[in-house]
Amino acid sequence: MGFFTDVFSIGKQTTDSAKTSLPYYNFGKTVLNLEEEFTLVSMDLFKSMVEANAILKLRNEFDNFLKSNRDEFREGAIYFLSALIAYKIAKDGIEWDWKLIRDEVQSILVEMKKNPTGFRNETLEFIDFHTSYIREMYEGEN
Repeated sequence: MGFFTDVFSIGKQTTDSAKTSLPYYNFGKTVLNLEEEFTLVSMDLFKSMVEANAILKLRNEFDNFLKSNRDEFREGAIYFLSALIAYKIAKDGIEWDWKLIRDEVQSILVEMKKNPTGFRNETLEFIDFHTSYIREMYEGEN
């Protein structure tokens, strides 16, 4: 049975990653505050740089998984997607909800399998855009 054949086989990983995504949500809120020119304490900025660095490292796992579809990169890819979705919903002003994050990640995973062209043309563009934004912010602060 392949990784994406049955979305329920990845339920535990998507649930676990979604439940641990709150720091990335908080990172998204910090970025939103920076964009709206609120003053932040240095500890918030430090935490944000730690979370940005973690997202960028997880992006490597995601890319490795995309290229190889090997199980050894699956968990990192799932954690990356959870982190990115948590970050994005915070920027959109949506309250943190691990179930929403889990469902979004599972939806992306299904799309990768069932509609690879749509995934590459739309969802991957979304992922690239937000990862690039995070990278620019991270490099600008370091």
